Amino acid sequence: MAIRLETAWRTLALLGLMSATVAGPLPQSAAPFAGKVRLPESLRTAEGILLEKGPFDLEVRSEDGAIRLHFLSSSGGPVALRGVPVDATDWTTPAGWPLVGTVHLHPTSIPIGTDAERHKSKTGMPQYLETPRFWNATLRLYRSEDPTGTVSALFHENHPSGPIRVRFELYGTAGDGKP
Repeated sequence: MAIRLETAWRTLALLGLMSATVAGPLPQSAAPFAGKVRLPESLRTAEGILLEKGPFDLEVRSEDGAIRLHFLSSSGGPVALRGVPVDATDWTTPAGWPLVGTVHLHPTSIPIGTDAERHKSKTGMPQYLETPRFWNATLRLYRSEDPTGTVSALFHENHPSGPIRVRFELYGTAGDGKP
């Protein structure tokens, strides 16, 4: 039973990674995307910048011909990661294990309203049924199975000229993240 469950999780993780690959050059994103994530553990960038465990506002946007992921928190300054496009034909990279659930990113060009506006029901239905969600962009975080503790943040945008898929690398705080 445990082997079947482990195989199922590995298959789901592999499917998640396969959905995070791209072929060809990156088209320019239409607008920046924003969202929120709660990191279950502290992570750090390749430059050694620490992202403490806890909540972060996220923003993904095109800058200088590259796509960057910005982590914003009230306790520290913004941390930017440069993304690397992932080849759609590379099926050999293992996905690892999901670190957090799928993060829904919304375009910053569409206002989402204040908390009071979003929590007030206009029809009497639950708020989550009234709020439309356009799944134009998502972010998923996976921990690799290798001992380096690499965490891949996989961005996916549904773009009219084809999907944009980009990988951002983070590392666990226990190791140095390098083999």
